[in-house]
Amino acid sequence: MRALLCLLLLFATRAYCETPEWLVASPDAKAVAGERFELIVVSLAGAQPPDEMQARLKVGADERIVLLSAAAPAEGAQRTYFGTMPSGVQGPVTLELVARASSVLVLLVEPRPAMPASPPSLHAKPAFEGTDLPLSEYDPMYFVVGGRGGYSAKFQLSFKYRLFDQSSGFGQDQP
Repeated sequence: MRALLCLLLLFATRAYCETPEWLVASPDAKAVAGERFELIVVSLAGAQPPDEMQARLKVGADERIVLLSAAAPAEGAQRTYFGTMPSGVQGPVTLELVARASSVLVLLVEPRPAMPASPPSLHAKPAFEGTDLPLSEYDPMYFVVGGRGGYSAKFQLSFKYRLFDQSSGFGQDQP
């Protein structure tokens, strides 16, 4: 029994103390769910990195395989890869290469930001327009200060007033 325990301990220690043949790194250690992320893979043995690799993502008990595709030609034993983070993943994720002795990388995965219902228009009406206020901005407003041979300032304020709109303002009082 004691010998079996010692063998198990020796096997476990050897498995975790093994030097990896491949190092996995990230430029910023962050990713967004459902979007592409970048990895840098380096072969410590000097092997040529392949065009595609697989990575195992672990989030708690969930485990997923992601295909990594080369982004550019290898630079010696180093190559940059891109993969797509699965949509349902969030929080700290461990990543290691499949079928290769590699280092383990932890990425912080953020949820995909919510998309607005419709993109804002450049000529969208302000929130108060269409209410009882017939006043709104017209052209871009700005204020510029300069100093060439003395200080000067230039500004523009542009407003429009719906004079004959019968639903508000002067048009409502004097139809």
